[in-house]
Order: sequence, then structure tokens, then C-alpha cells
Amino acid sequence: MAGGRCGIVLDEGVLFRTNEKAFVQTKRKLLNDCNLYCIVSLPAGTFKAARGAVKANILFFSKGKPTEKIWYYDL
Repeated sequence: MAGGRCGIVLDEGVLFRTNEKAFVQTKRKLLNDCNLYCIVSLPAGTFKAARGAVKANILFFSKGKPTEKIWYYDL
């Protein structure tokens, strides 16, 4: 649905994998078909209680327009 908004938590490695076609295609689709307007980088261990000791990112995006500008916050 155009105009729909979403926030998603991802392992930081997902954003930087360039050697796997699926990750590259997913990032390209996110940037071209959605407005990825904010990334919040969380410190390692934020999700330690859920057995997630790696760094994570929260991505906020809306569907319908391509990405023009991304705000990046490193906590």
C-alpha cells in the first residue's frame, strides 16, 4: 500500500553485505521503492536478553517514493 510506514530492526551486517545478490537486491528495492528516511544504529548488546549481542539498526521507511535523504543516528 503506497504511503504505508514501517520500522524494522535488522542486524547491522545486513546493510553492509555486498557479496550476496539477495541482500543487494533487497537494499536496492528498499531505496528505489520506499523512502528510507531514518536509520538508528544501536550499540552491540542492545538485544542481549534476546540472545542478540551484535550491533543492530532500526530502519524507518514509507512506501511509494524513492529515498532522497537518510537521517543516520549512531547511539
